[in-house]
Formats: sequence, C-alpha cells, structure tokens
Amino acid sequence: GEEGDDGIEIIIAADLAGDVTAFPVLISAESSTASDKEGTTPASEAVSRLLLGHTASMLTGVKVVTDENKKMRIITSDRDEKIRVSSFPATYVVEGYLLGHTAFVSAIDVASEKGCTRCVSCSGDGTVRLWNYETCEELALLEGVLKK
Repeated sequence: GEEGDDGIEIIIAADLAGDVTAFPVLISAESSTASDKEGTTPASEAVSRLLLGHTASMLTGVKVVTDENKKMRIITSDRDEKIRVSSFPATYVVEGYLLGHTAFVSAIDVASEKGCTRCVSCSGDGTVRLWNYETCEELALLEGVLKK
C-alpha cells in the first residue's frame, strides 16, 4: 500500500470500468487509537475515494511512483492506446500522456531505481516503448514481429 496525504495507509486498485480507487487499510483499534493525531482522519472513519477514471476504457495497468523529492504520481494504461501520468493525491491534475501505441497497452512497469523516471510499456501493436514519465517523452522503441 501507499500512504495517502492524511497519513492513512491505502491500497490503490483499478477496475474494468476504467476507474482507480483508493481504499483505506484499516488497522486494529489499538494501533489506530495510539496513532491518531490531531487533524488526521482516524482509520475507522476513512472511506474509499475515487481517484481517477479513463473515460469508457478498460484499464490495463496502474503504477504508483515517488520521485526523489517525494512527489507522487499514478501512471495508468488502457485498452485505447493511452498511458496517463497523474499527480497523486491530486489526481485531477493530469501531468501528461505517453502516446505512440496504435493498439491496446497490455502492460506497463516502472524503474525501481531511486531517482529514475523511466517506465516501459508493451502493446498489441507489437511494440515495446521506453518512456520518461516526468517529461512524457518516448526514449526508445522496439518493434517486434506479430505472428498472424
């Protein structure tokens, strides 16, 4: 899980309708009471929150990334060739799109090395693309052979 802006641990999940939702992780009453701080929502009162949606398109991937400055982003992909980079937790701020695929995006992954802002995507168009998700720039393209 990730930690939301109010200090509550959350799980971020995508569904087939194209929505990404944050669900609070409920901690036992003992640890929740001990960790409640003034100005924060107790875990027992936390509710799920719709973060973002891809209009009329099924999501095929969701990744949460944090850069060296602790800025968080959600990267989502869909069956309509799009990869979207959104701020987190202010997911209404779309930072950009990683565009270039001509068929559904089948998978995305992000670099785990600290400070690296690269991700990779593969698609039904037979390509694998390397991106800088911070600048929304395509860095490399590998074209495969589609078997028919």
